[in-house]
This record gives sequence, C-alpha cells and structure tokens, in this order.
Amino acid sequence: MRNHEERLEEVQKRIAQVQYKQKQRRSYMMAVSSVTICLVIIVGLASVMPGVAQNIIVSDYDTFKTTASIFTEGTMFGYLLIGLIAFVLGVCVTILCLHIHNLQKEEKEMEDKDDRNHR
Repeated sequence: MRNHEERLEEVQKRIAQVQYKQKQRRSYMMAVSSVTICLVIIVGLASVMPGVAQNIIVSDYDTFKTTASIFTEGTMFGYLLIGLIAFVLGVCVTILCLHIHNLQKEEKEMEDKDDRNHR
C-alpha cells in the first residue's frame, strides 16, 4: 500500500503528463495550421501573380537602351514583390523550424525527467 505522499506524487506526475500531452497537441495543431496557411498563401500568390504581371505597364526602352530591364518602372515592382514574399516565407520557415527544435528539446527534457523519476 502506498502512503499519502506517494499517491500525491503519482497524481502530480499524471497531471504533468496530461498537461504535456495537451501542450504537444496544441503545438502540433499550430504547426499544421502554420504550414497550411503558408501553402494557401503560396498557391494564392502564384495564381494572382500572372494577373498582376499583365497589369504592369512596361515602359518604352527607346530612351534608355543600355539599361537592364530590372530597372524599368514596370518590372521593378514585380521583383520587389517577389523579393518581399521570399523574405517573409523564409522568416516563417525559420520560425517554424525553431519552434519544432524547441518542441523536440522539451520532449527530450521530459523523457530525461521521467527516466530520473523512475529510477
């Protein structure tokens, strides 16, 4: 038979395990929803970009024959938009990777803590 302290310790362990599983489930759902949102944004922008590119007025090259097409008024907006989108997606992927790394680190710490408690 267990005494009162042992029973209380087991209840606290079970509560910690349930809270940890709930936190894991929330983190998993957040990661899945983040990936889904990023994919929706990418697909949405990919479907909108051809229309945006058609609406951009390309200036006449007669005045600046030696300049690159990237510096014209019409195409510069497209390059800036694509660069901005790439930067934002890179930041989102980096944050997601850091979040996954932290979750794995917490999971390892919890396993180590459980191993120490069972000894």
